[in-house]
Amino acid sequence: MNWYAKTSVSLCLLAFFLNTAAQELPFKPFSARYDVLHNGDHVAVTTLSLVRQNEDTWLYASMSEAVGWIARMFGGKVTEQSLFSWNGDIRIISYRYDRNSSKKHVKLKFDWQNMEVTNDINGDPWQMTLSPGTLDKLSANLALVVRLSSGETSARLPVADGGKLKIYDFNIVGEELIDTPLGRVKTVKVSRNKHGRADRQAWLWLAPELNYMIIKVEKDGSNENRFTMIIQSLKQQ
Repeated sequence: MNWYAKTSVSLCLLAFFLNTAAQELPFKPFSARYDVLHNGDHVAVTTLSLVRQNEDTWLYASMSEAVGWIARMFGGKVTEQSLFSWNGDIRIISYRYDRNSSKKHVKLKFDWQNMEVTNDINGDPWQMTLSPGTLDKLSANLALVVRLSSGETSARLPVADGGKLKIYDFNIVGEELIDTPLGRVKTVKVSRNKHGRADRQAWLWLAPELNYMIIKVEKDGSNENRFTMIIQSLKQQ
C-alpha cells in the first residue's frame, strides 16, 4: 500500500471515530428516587428514570406520589413521560402528563415534518407552531445535561409548556458539596428561569461525576412556598 492509500485509509478511520464520538450518548439509563419536601415537611416521593426503548428511542419518566397525611387526605399521583429520539440531540416524539387527584391529562404530539405540536388537555386538542429544538418541560432537564456534558455553562431552551412556547434559561452559578444518602456529592448549582419570570425560578444541583445526575432541586412558589427534591437512591447502567 502506497503512502497516499495509507493516508486515505487513516483519514477515513479518523473520520469514522470522530463521527462515533460525536454521536456518543451524554446520558445513560438510570433510576433515581427522591424525597420531596414542602417547607421542610416530607410530602411526596419522586422517581426519575431513563430507559432505552430501542436503538434510537428513549423514555424519560417521572412519577411522584404523595405520602403521609397529604396522601391520606388528598391522595395524589402525578406521572410524566417524555418519548424522544437521539441522533446527536434530543428530538421529542411525544409527552404526557397525568394527575389523578384533579383528573388532569395532557398529551403533546410533536410533528417535526409539519413543524407543529398538537396539545390535548382532557380531550380538547389544538395545534401550536414548533420552533427548532423545542422540548417538553420534563425533557428540558435532560437537554440541560446534554449541554453541560459538552462543556457549556448556560443554555437557553425553547419549551412547549402550558400550551405556549416558553424559554427556559439555565445558568451555572457555582459549585457545592451536597450531603445525601449516597454520601457527599460534588455538584454544580444551576439557576433556571422560565420566560424571565422571577416567581418561576428554580435551582438544580447536578453531579458531573455521575453524568450530571440531578441531586437536588429547589423551587420557589407564591407565598414563600418552597419545594425541595433531594436524591435518596440511584441505579445507573
